[in-house]
Amino acid sequence: LHSASMTSAVHRAGVPCASKKRSRMDEKAKTSRKKRIAETTHEAETMDEETMDEDMMKTTHVQIRQLGDEKNKLREEKNKLREEKNKLIEKNNKLLDTVNIMLSQGLHGKPEWDEKARKVEAQMRTVEAQIRTVETHIAETEKKIQATDAELKKLREAAQGKKRSSDTSLHQPKKSEPIAPSQEVVAFFEALFRQRITKIDDPTLGDTKRDFAILDLQGARVFGDRKEPTKLYI
Repeated sequence: LHSASMTSAVHRAGVPCASKKRSRMDEKAKTSRKKRIAETTHEAETMDEETMDEDMMKTTHVQIRQLGDEKNKLREEKNKLREEKNKLIEKNNKLLDTVNIMLSQGLHGKPEWDEKARKVEAQMRTVEAQIRTVETHIAETEKKIQATDAELKKLREAAQGKKRSSDTSLHQPKKSEPIAPSQEVVAFFEALFRQRITKIDDPTLGDTKRDFAILDLQGARVFGDRKEPTKLYI
């Protein structure tokens, strides 16, 4: 009977302990789940940013190709206009040659001179107007080419900047965020701090001034600092 009552008492005493352990385990599981969710969310946001950067770079490269094609077309148009101008100049030169031939034939002042001269003069004026029109088109085309060059330069610089930024972000190590100390760790160091206060003259406790500097309760945040874990145990 005594043994049975003892066993029952032990079981009753053990229930709160088991309950506390389960509670602590539940808290740890919740914390772990929250951490995993936060990490997953961060990774998803990072992937979204990287995808967005990739899409922007693709769009930029498409714009560069389109502008390059447009520039080539403008150059072709400019070359055609120059060819047209050269043909008009040749035509004008032939008309001048006609005038010279008429002069050499002694037709100046005769009735047929007036008729031929008027025709040649009208043709020359038409050709000269056509040449001026072509020259205007050439100048406008040249301006378009320069504007295209400027736009291409901006897009290429932007694409190069995005590429450098992407390369830098890929090689950057992930920053480790400080871990919040558990309640057990905080309680342990608070108890140790009080122990130093109550037994400040005890030589067995080591260098109390040094320990006070390390165990300052205002600096409890360093408990979870993975970069300097030795601070916790000096």
